Amino acid sequence: MIGPRSGIVHLQLSRPLLGRGLRILQAVFDEAERRGWEVAEVGKEGYLRRAGVAIVVGRHAYRVELHEQTETVPFTPDEIRAWRERESRRRIRSMDGSELPGPQLKRKRATGWLGLMLPDGYEGGRAHWREGPRGPLEGKLGSVFRTLEERAGRDDVRAQEAAARRHELRLAEERRVAQARLERVEAARAERLVSEVAAWERSERVLRYVKALEGRLPQLPDEDRGRVQAWCEWALRFAHQTDPVRNPSLVVGLDGERDGLFRSGWRGIGVGL
Repeated sequence: MIGPRSGIVHLQLSRPLLGRGLRILQAVFDEAERRGWEVAEVGKEGYLRRAGVAIVVGRHAYRVELHEQTETVPFTPDEIRAWRERESRRRIRSMDGSELPGPQLKRKRATGWLGLMLPDGYEGGRAHWREGPRGPLEGKLGSVFRTLEERAGRDDVRAQEAAARRHELRLAEERRVAQARLERVEAARAERLVSEVAAWERSERVLRYVKALEGRLPQLPDEDRGRVQAWCEWALRFAHQTDPVRNPSLVVGLDGERDGLFRSGWRGIGVGL
């Protein structure tokens, strides 16, 4: 077995077939280049797409692999007896109760016949060309190139459709993000409005309280009057400075930049003295 490695065709065949297999690959690559297609190295992609060499048709790379076909060999009496002994020691029987090993345990042997493999396209399709009693692999190379040409055309259409779907998904995601941002901005504005109204109502209550408290000043003893008077003066400044009606600069409005600042840390109208 040779490969899989980027730049080296994955070969899985016995040594007597190596020379013929290389000549077949050379014929495949020569014909690909004659058609204007590129022969390029490719890396591993996913679980089933091994590194190696691919024929590149347009935007699509089709990996090329060459394998020797195999066939299963019937169990020999010795193999069946050895399997039964192992199963008896493990006290395990096969799933269907059979006294024979499962077919997955059969040995495989090389047949001397080659098979050329290329990956499926978007729509699947033929991916294996095998030789056998009806003819050698060399006589089936024309079918390989006809299939690649047809597949590349179909894959172009499917790739365009996939790109269009990705574009629509991207636009839908952008719309979702924009809508989510708008909802956050609206929620921030509503929260800010409620905070401004609360600040205005608080200022009005403070002013009423100060007015009522100042009405009591003439009745207070001298030792209390000065303390309460100083407190009323501070309360008036607080009410005026935190009232968005008296200080419109506290009203953010529909300023988008300030909306962003609000979301990142704005928590209401404070007091600056």
